[in-house]
Amino acid sequence: MHKKVAGNLLFSGLAFLLVLGVLVAGQLTNYRLSALTYQDIIQQNEAQTMKNLALAAHLPEKKSLQFNLGVVKRTGEKWIVTLNNQKKYTFPVDPE
Repeated sequence: MHKKVAGNLLFSGLAFLLVLGVLVAGQLTNYRLSALTYQDIIQQNEAQTMKNLALAAHLPEKKSLQFNLGVVKRTGEKWIVTLNNQKKYTFPVDPE
């Protein structure tokens, strides 16, 4: 009878550690996805800001404007913003 209690205690302890490990892994995954989402939002806002600065500077068509964060080009009916990490964002040109 004494050996059965020790076996149940060992199994309960391992089950607890397994559940705890799954919860910690879930929290870490959620934190990582949240951080990546915020990073994408920040990069899109930076691209939008650079496009707005180029628009305020009256950037002519087929010209580019260099910023510390990347390059803005106006080609036809769209703005193309290329960040330094080579991520590209495209915005439509508003009619003036």
